Amino acid sequence: MKASKRMRRMISGVLAVAVISIAPLSVSAANFSDTENHWAERVIDKWSEKGVIRGYDGKFSPDLPIIRGDFAVIISRVLSDTEDSALENVFSDLNTDAYYANAVLQLNKKGIMLGSDGVVRPSDNITREEAFVMLSRAYDIEGISDKINFEDENEVSDWAYAVISSMCKDGTIKGSSDNKIHPKDSVTRAEVVQLLENINKLSVSDMPEIDKNIIEVGEIIW
Repeated sequence: MKASKRMRRMISGVLAVAVISIAPLSVSAANFSDTENHWAERVIDKWSEKGVIRGYDGKFSPDLPIIRGDFAVIISRVLSDTEDSALENVFSDLNTDAYYANAVLQLNKKGIMLGSDGVVRPSDNITREEAFVMLSRAYDIEGISDKINFEDENEVSDWAYAVISSMCKDGTIKGSSDNKIHPKDSVTRAEVVQLLENINKLSVSDMPEIDKNIIEVGEIIW
């Protein structure tokens, strides 16, 4: 089942924030020293011109992965979560002094970031399938029982299969040139921008407004 138009618009907002640098200075795509001839150069240029993505120190770092803690901060901000010191730390590997701790616990409370066996691995790179599932939980995207028609569909975890099947069917997720989706690979900045582009094409033609107060403050440095 496809996500609704409203859901896709909301996810567009999430992923737009996901590729924003929280650095004090930004550069245009034309000045990026590390995106020329990159496979995502066109979409990086496009979303840079929109003012949605920003680099730092003359670079965009398109192949830089995103850690789970940072991904939690991104989703938490877009959901407009506020600091809640009363949240109980249920994870043995989460330092409550970490900048992402409150976001992780907020998302855990909402059933979006669950962890496993009492650990949440906040400093690990988030995988593609983990990112897809977290987004589906945040915005109630329903999974479907259809087969995933990619060569590595058997590598998709059982808990992610239905959601990825749904996103593949509506074109949100596109495979690589080898007809694979690489579910266990880390999500990179370039891949997030491309996913943003795919979602935007499925949604309305205009990009939803993003609160600049959300995207221009914080601790994350990409």
